[in-house]
Amino acid sequence: MRKSISILIIAMFLLSACGTQAVVDSSATPVPVPTSTIVRFTRTPGISPSRTPMQQEPTDQPSRTPQPTATDFPTSPAWATLVSLGEKFPELKSAWRKEISPDGHWAAFSDYTKNGGILHLIEINGGQRWDITYYEHSINVCRPDCGAQMGSVGIDHWSKNKTHLYVIPYPEWDGPGLWFTTGGATLIRFNLTDGSWVDMNIGESWSFSEDEGYLVYFAQEKPEIRLRSLLYDSEYVIRLPEKFESLGRFVWSPDNTQFAFTATYGEWYDGKIGFSSYVFDTKDLSLRTLFEDDLRFLYTVAWTENEKITLNQFNEENVYYYDLTTNEIIPAP
Repeated sequence: MRKSISILIIAMFLLSACGTQAVVDSSATPVPVPTSTIVRFTRTPGISPSRTPMQQEPTDQPSRTPQPTATDFPTSPAWATLVSLGEKFPELKSAWRKEISPDGHWAAFSDYTKNGGILHLIEINGGQRWDITYYEHSINVCRPDCGAQMGSVGIDHWSKNKTHLYVIPYPEWDGPGLWFTTGGATLIRFNLTDGSWVDMNIGESWSFSEDEGYLVYFAQEKPEIRLRSLLYDSEYVIRLPEKFESLGRFVWSPDNTQFAFTATYGEWYDGKIGFSSYVFDTKDLSLRTLFEDDLRFLYTVAWTENEKITLNQFNEENVYYYDLTTNEIIPAP
């Protein structure tokens, strides 16, 4: 059975995501997958009737599921599973990235075709398969029939309840703004059971809290940060100075009650405008300034200890810590 779903995506080309080791079910044995369904994320006018409003989609309430990483170890059970699937389905052998979902139920293969990038999702111990593509059509790029690679679909986050996958359509372009945020067009919540999808209607950059209670994202047009409750499907708006044009690198505190982020504006990549970092507390709704217009270009990368945030330096290998008790920036030993 092969279906085609045509989806309208109004791309806002600007992510932060962290990868951790996938959890693999070593006992999983691949079986033939009889069905293949194509889902196309396109900018072609028209919305498929199968598209459902966000409020009609089940609300995810699982605990945090790490983003899987590509499996690069030829001796691992995961690699054996991927090789076995490649033998059953020759079109998967050319994939440039192969990975197993954290729960071990799905195998993902990323590849390019003359029509653009494609993401193959195969249920390892079941009969479901999804082939997801994204075509970026505009007057500035070649149409699919000319052999150009027109964009791709990347994996952002697996839902622990095994029913949803968050994916990101990537356009075929790049730039400094993309480094600072995500590089993706938008965030799509894809239903692994029936192939339905929801555009999360967020832009620029985003991050799930470690317990998956919140999704925080940057809305550049205001500018403002929006904190979305995945439990209640409600949002809290955090107003920001109008000067900020780029913002992201969200990191959550160990107890999931606060998040830190970095922001800047203008032609910052020319080295004349610094970075600013802040912490927002979801309990008392307060915004705390860590530093502003710092020309060392430090940005937030991790928050693994209650009173210490890890910072990296743009285009450098230097690591720093921000001490939340003393308000000092300290070089790492």
